[in-house]
Amino acid sequence: MTPNFHFEILHTYNHRVDVLIDELLKFLKNPEQAGKQLVKLTCFLDGSDAQYFRETTTQLLNSLTEKLGDKAPPTVTVGQPPLSTGTIALELTLFDANAEVQFKQLEGIRYAVVTENEHKWLLLGIALHELESINFEQTVHNSFALAEQILIAEQLRFSHIVRQWNYIENITGTTRLNQGEFQFYQLFNDIRAAFYRNNHLTSDFPAATGIGCSCGGFVLELIALDSHTSVKTGSVKSPVQKNAYDYSQGMLIGDAILPAGKQAPLFERAKIVEHQHTGLVFISGTAAIYGEDSVEIPDAGEQTEITIDNIFELISTQNLQQNGIQKVVETLQPGYVRVYVKNPEHHEIVENVCKKRFPTAPLLLVHSDVCRPELLVEIEAAFHVHFQQC
Repeated sequence: MTPNFHFEILHTYNHRVDVLIDELLKFLKNPEQAGKQLVKLTCFLDGSDAQYFRETTTQLLNSLTEKLGDKAPPTVTVGQPPLSTGTIALELTLFDANAEVQFKQLEGIRYAVVTENEHKWLLLGIALHELESINFEQTVHNSFALAEQILIAEQLRFSHIVRQWNYIENITGTTRLNQGEFQFYQLFNDIRAAFYRNNHLTSDFPAATGIGCSCGGFVLELIALDSHTSVKTGSVKSPVQKNAYDYSQGMLIGDAILPAGKQAPLFERAKIVEHQHTGLVFISGTAAIYGEDSVEIPDAGEQTEITIDNIFELISTQNLQQNGIQKVVETLQPGYVRVYVKNPEHHEIVENVCKKRFPTAPLLLVHSDVCRPELLVEIEAAFHVHFQQC
């Protein structure tokens, strides 16, 4: 049975990395985790102080190498402080122990290859935090170039990516370059599009999140799958939201790098990985948007409700069948839910809504800017699906 992903969240209420690592080691030694292997880590912490952010990142990576050795997973830190769950949070991605896990390295970037039942997963994180002298445009380009090298080394392509995360410092801000005034989010979209186009990826894009962070320039994470014939991947369109890649030029901010105009975001609303009677649905970053327009409600609680409604519309049996999945959903269980909150003072009302709507999910709220000024909340998730057996 696949996919065999598990997600957990650990946190500490002080700034000591050693305490967090001890919690991680204790968690991994827990008998309940005996059948799971750690394959990816994402660390969320305050990035408002660049020196603290870099020092904490270094401590974390050194500590993981010291404690876990060659079993240390690919790890990135993101400048998004947790809300209500401590000062530092770790989001763990685990895989069942019956799979073969290899940790590899290329150009200094660590990544995981998970092989099971003749299909292969690749999990990767690229954070070029140490390259302070390189501008945002160059950092994004270098990150995608490194991802491309690693994919090629594993005989994969960008079209194999099922889930991608893009953390963008000062996401709605702009920078003056020789050619004009560019929004950072738009620069990212244009560069991503160039790499996708050069790799002949023109449809069935990954599920993705493009979200703000307060430090680090740009961070890229991805999960790719080279699937056996028994495992199918598919894109899931939303019945209430326009495809992001069909957004009109008026929705895009700043000048364009490309002569053809500004590039709309290239991602699917969701991606499903389906195997016989089970599946995993990766939900892209979702907000209170109908069609391509933001819902003009300046209330974080209401925006959260609308966002969650949009998610459940996306994964309804009717919509999955509209997207070619001719099975009836029996159970739908959230594997994790991550919530990006623009204003920290809204976190309690947002958390209350999320706990009501996702009562059993591992839940993480972080402080983060969102790609449109009027949007107060963005939510992503992964859902485990069981289909009815005929």
